[in-house]
Amino acid sequence: RIIDHELPRLTRGAPPPPKVPTERSAAAPVPATPDEISRQFAVLQRHLDELRRPESANQISALLMRAAREFFERAVLFLVKHDEARGLGGFGSAPRDQKIGLVVREVTVPLQEPSLFRDIVTAGKAYAGALPDGRWEQYVLGKIGRFKSNTVALIPLLAHRETIAVLFGDNPETGREFGRLDALEVLVSQAGIAFENVFLQRKLEELQKR
Repeated sequence: RIIDHELPRLTRGAPPPPKVPTERSAAAPVPATPDEISRQFAVLQRHLDELRRPESANQISALLMRAAREFFERAVLFLVKHDEARGLGGFGSAPRDQKIGLVVREVTVPLQEPSLFRDIVTAGKAYAGALPDGRWEQYVLGKIGRFKSNTVALIPLLAHRETIAVLFGDNPETGREFGRLDALEVLVSQAGIAFENVFLQRKLEELQKR
């Protein structure tokens, strides 16, 4: 279905469907070349194969971060729980030669207060564009470092129709614009299904033990 319907649309350069959960406008993506489209879908296919046999939630999270390296210079995975988006792990630049994986564990965004993070979690739709000049958006960049980052991408990961995590990505080293993120969004949506399968398997194992 992706090859028959999505690839021709991307090749023609047709605009993607709106992904912004609020009135904020997202920056238009840089047009993708046929070679870039082919590379992205090759990446997608490879990781989809891995998602067919996940053994744990940690394995799925690690796979997502490996895939994110193909699209961003830096990425952070936020876990959504108890009305908070809490940094779980990441890769890329961090202030003062710190390790980003340690820095993000100190980052927590409350979802009761207005922010782009709350919009993404509530609407369950991806965003790519400038990071709003809000309290919690600037708090996140203050923690992980702005560097040359001009635009950001936030992609929600849904399981059982609820946002359980948010993938944050940017390009702090070069500041370059994003290419097409369609393939990554498809992978994130499939990761949500993989999480559902892992949760179901865990429940079945608990029932068997009883």
